Amino acid sequence: MLSIKNKTTLVTANLFYLKDTSKGFEEENREVFRCFGHSVHTPSELKNFTLNNKKIDPIMPMRFWNHEKTFYENQHESQIHTKKLYTETGIPRRLLKQDFTTLTPLQLAKLYENSQISSAAQFNSNASLDDPDKSFFNFIGYDFVDYKTRRALEVEDPYLYIFYTTSQVFGCEHYARNAFPICPDCNKPFPCRFCHGDEVDDHELDRKRISEMLCLFCDTIVPIGTNCKNCSINVSQICCDICHTLCMIGPEVKPAYHCHSCGVCRVGLQHSSVHCEKCDSCFDKNFVDEHVCLEPCVCPVCQQNLKDTITPEFSLKCNNKHRI
Repeated sequence: MLSIKNKTTLVTANLFYLKDTSKGFEEENREVFRCFGHSVHTPSELKNFTLNNKKIDPIMPMRFWNHEKTFYENQHESQIHTKKLYTETGIPRRLLKQDFTTLTPLQLAKLYENSQISSAAQFNSNASLDDPDKSFFNFIGYDFVDYKTRRALEVEDPYLYIFYTTSQVFGCEHYARNAFPICPDCNKPFPCRFCHGDEVDDHELDRKRISEMLCLFCDTIVPIGTNCKNCSINVSQICCDICHTLCMIGPEVKPAYHCHSCGVCRVGLQHSSVHCEKCDSCFDKNFVDEHVCLEPCVCPVCQQNLKDTITPEFSLKCNNKHRI
């Protein structure tokens, strides 16, 4: 069996709604109805995440939620409706005393001049101390409505909420998986192709040639797939027949499909994606008309080839040429 170094931290998402919408976010008032693997975190990312994982976040009004669909599908299909409910920084507009994002620079300057915003800091702590949900909720303080107003809004339009928990699972900083692919050239197991690239300089791990994996439960080399042929334990939620990608974070939050034009697996819903021949990339049908065609490029932050990314690609608002 591989060592503890081959463990990673899995973040699990827990969806819930309030049993009694007139009350707060205490655990006994949460009706948790779905839990699923959400993401993996590096030690540095986890350090920041751990400080906030007791907090909950609002996702969408329950009226937009369909219990028959995945979390990803629900978010994708409701985004046209929910986008206007939040500011660009992700703050629910209904919780703001005044939506500053709709004000002009002149109006904002006038507010500052009248000390209506600059005094927020001194009142913020007092407002938070009086709020019974201060241990659970982020949107509390001088700029937000008080808890009585917030609960009245909840009764009127109940929301879906999310909180996160963490656990140690097999994998690496890129993937959570219960089996590691065997490199056909090294004939050795590696957590993933990225980890292989960090250790080996003279060749890349050709994922399309992978045929075997090391099961981390029975320590046996078996044909690659979603289940171990030796112990029958599920080692991956997905396994592309072409790319041989293994991942325990499944379609609930990270659906994947193989794009034959891209030649790789893409994160997203195949029926709602369009391949752009010039960009050599896939885009959501809802936003494909907004994108500016560019030649394949690298991420300006990490310098990774965007064609090899394991997360969805999008353009920054500052400039359509800025893609990450």
